[in-house]
Amino acid sequence: MKNCTKFFFILAGFNFAVMAKAQGWKTLHTTSGTGEKISLAEGYSGEIYMGFRDYFKGKTNVKKYMNGQWSWVGDSAFCPEWIGNMKLAIDKDSMPVVAYTDINKKYQLTVMKYKNNKWDTLGTRGFTGFTSNGDFSIATGNGNIFVCYQQFNIIKVWVYNRTNNAWDYVGTNGQATTGFPSGCDLNVFNSKLYLTYRENSGKNIVAYVDAASASPSSVWTQLGTSFGSSQNGAARIVNVIGNEFIANINTSSYLSTYIRGFGSWQSQASLPVKVSSFDIKGTGADTFPIIAITDDASYGRIYRGNISFKWDSLGSSSKFTNDKLQGAPAVLATKARNIFVAYQDQTTWKIIVRQFCAPVTNNAVSYGLTKVLCPGTTKKLSAVNNLASVTWYKNDTLIAGSAGGSYTVTKPGTYKALLKNICGDSLFSSDIQITLSALIKPVVAINGSTLTVQNNGYSGIIWQLNKTDISGANAYTYTPSASGSFRVVVANSDLCFDSSEAVNFWMAGTRILNIGNLTLYPNPVQNKLIVNLAGNELVCISDYAGKTVWNEKVSGTAEINTAAWPAGIYLLKTSSGTAGKIIKQ
Repeated sequence: MKNCTKFFFILAGFNFAVMAKAQGWKTLHTTSGTGEKISLAEGYSGEIYMGFRDYFKGKTNVKKYMNGQWSWVGDSAFCPEWIGNMKLAIDKDSMPVVAYTDINKKYQLTVMKYKNNKWDTLGTRGFTGFTSNGDFSIATGNGNIFVCYQQFNIIKVWVYNRTNNAWDYVGTNGQATTGFPSGCDLNVFNSKLYLTYRENSGKNIVAYVDAASASPSSVWTQLGTSFGSSQNGAARIVNVIGNEFIANINTSSYLSTYIRGFGSWQSQASLPVKVSSFDIKGTGADTFPIIAITDDASYGRIYRGNISFKWDSLGSSSKFTNDKLQGAPAVLATKARNIFVAYQDQTTWKIIVRQFCAPVTNNAVSYGLTKVLCPGTTKKLSAVNNLASVTWYKNDTLIAGSAGGSYTVTKPGTYKALLKNICGDSLFSSDIQITLSALIKPVVAINGSTLTVQNNGYSGIIWQLNKTDISGANAYTYTPSASGSFRVVVANSDLCFDSSEAVNFWMAGTRILNIGNLTLYPNPVQNKLIVNLAGNELVCISDYAGKTVWNEKVSGTAEINTAAWPAGIYLLKTSSGTAGKIIKQ
């Protein structure tokens, strides 16, 4: 669970309020006809796909939600004949793929993909051989499409061969289990294809192979030992903060959850209500799982895991609707951290899709470590990213063109944001008073052999020689031990920083050559020559025979390593015509 800390700091970056304007659900869509066996998936451009079986026609349907509009993906009821169940995934080109049990093919699996504006069968229809009407799953990842199927007393896994338009086994004869298992689920993350199922003893098993090279020669490796007890449902595996996370229903009809961390399976808190069916989605490397259930009273409830792996309710009494459900709901947590549920209404048999309305809170804006604007800098204000719209105000006046999740402050003032969620609830954030720091730019003075800077209440000071920190030089005065270009960098209690202009200091006895806008020292030189140029010019140094030994553009101060130069006289010339003589000892 190495990413838990990362997630904590993501949360800690925002000041979440304890008072919420709203926390509810918005209905996005109700199908015109009846539907069941629902599956949700997200495309690569943020589009939402919903697959389901038409209740009366018994065929597969897929709809897409994008830019606020729902549309059919190809024809409705597009499969050849009646199906038992269906599941949906997204292929590498962001096109939907469905797997279904083909009733007239003795419940064998058929997989179809939407491409070139139509649904095509991948491989042959009913490619799995004679089967029982058991559980199955579909997953995509690492360029491949995978399916698994419970076939009597074993579970088999296939991978789609795009070259041959056929399905190959994953492992010998595709067999990934022994001992009369039940239920199966596939998922791909961390470049592995994971399979989870329930063995006959009532424990969960997880096995994996390399996802990119999955083939008949693959060897399944069990991940740890079996875990849990008295499981009576089909386990589901998802990616949670980069780890394998399993959920399953136990014999007392509570949902049990387990995460793989520190080399073993660890049991997590169960949901507080009894479960008849469920769907779970993991949301990636830095967030936690979302679980939607149909409880034992047929109500739909939804929970989100938190950093302690307890379950937080999303909505009043954890319900995402007051309707009663028929069958299992489907849940989706998107990359943008929006949450969708779809379910079959028990009264109308229609499918209803709802979206979570994130609570609007007055402390939902972050401003960094302080409310102080450092001179010459900007400050970014950011709102939480699960809102429908954000507009920004300065001194109670709308800032033109400021719509967006963040705003860059360049001047002091009182700022706030008008926050709206997808349900239309709105609230102003708390005022954020941005002040300008009183940091005074430091000025270095030379007093004989000592450099000084005025005490302006700085909380930190460091002297630099040729822009490099001088260890231990943290006082308001500094006595150099070498010639060079000196400046001081200061900080104040507002965490603002500034530096003085550089001053050139030469130790007593150091000969300095000053010609026009050019200063160089020491002269004669042994190992290092300092060139200071008031401007931006090409500087060329050549030996007395005319051979160039150094030729670069200089803006300000340059250090030249002369240790390897032979002793003698060298000529320096700038592009503006300034010239001088250097003696190398």
